[in-house]
Amino acid sequence: MSTRDFACVVLPDLDYDAQLISIRHLLRIHENVDNDLDREIKEIEEFARKNKGSRNMQALFEWEERLHTSIYQSAAHSMSAVGMLAPLIESIFDQAFRGIHKNLFTEKQNPSSHIRWEQSDADKWNCHFAWGKSGRKEDLVRGIMQLSEATGLKAFLPHDIELVLKVLFAYRNKMFHCGFEWPVEERSRFWNRIQNESWPTNWLEKSTSGGEPWIIYLSGEFIQHCVKTIELIIDSLGKFVCEKSGLSKQSDS
Repeated sequence: MSTRDFACVVLPDLDYDAQLISIRHLLRIHENVDNDLDREIKEIEEFARKNKGSRNMQALFEWEERLHTSIYQSAAHSMSAVGMLAPLIESIFDQAFRGIHKNLFTEKQNPSSHIRWEQSDADKWNCHFAWGKSGRKEDLVRGIMQLSEATGLKAFLPHDIELVLKVLFAYRNKMFHCGFEWPVEERSRFWNRIQNESWPTNWLEKSTSGGEPWIIYLSGEFIQHCVKTIELIIDSLGKFVCEKSGLSKQSDS
């Protein structure tokens, strides 16, 4: 077994590899469809440039129509991507923490002195909740990070995991509550958040209307980064299991 394979100790009911294969397959289909439409748009643009009169006008009309279509197609593909990636990451962490509780720690054993271990057994292993000075709050990203710190898992996770989770789930929440075209104030607020919180500029893209944000997308680069992050999370869980259970580490082939 490779180190990665030990992730199944805390994820016995989740076929993460099969899910990743299916996700990659659909992402490739979407990429090919987008590339085909981009080529069509460029061909129409070239045709319009070479012709005049009614042929030019008809080509320009078709060019504008395809361009408009491409904006909504990109939004659909972006929603599809976040709709696959965010739930898988959420499920991996949710089930992994339950698996860590069940298989690596006894009921009365707390992994560290952390505020979480002062809570009820029903809540402290639930990554959907986080605790602070004001008490319990429903906050998935903070909950994941808090449990990762409390158990010692954080040391094994990708260095930018908190930022990836923050961006991905913030975008997921907007898309699944507001659809492709968010209320104007939501678009502006979200785009300002990107700037104010110094999110990587190549993770999110936008179409504009009147110079203002209109439709916001996950970039292809960020989508692939999320897929890679999921792989790294699984690797991290395998290493964590090896260390906590005293198993001999084996090098990946």
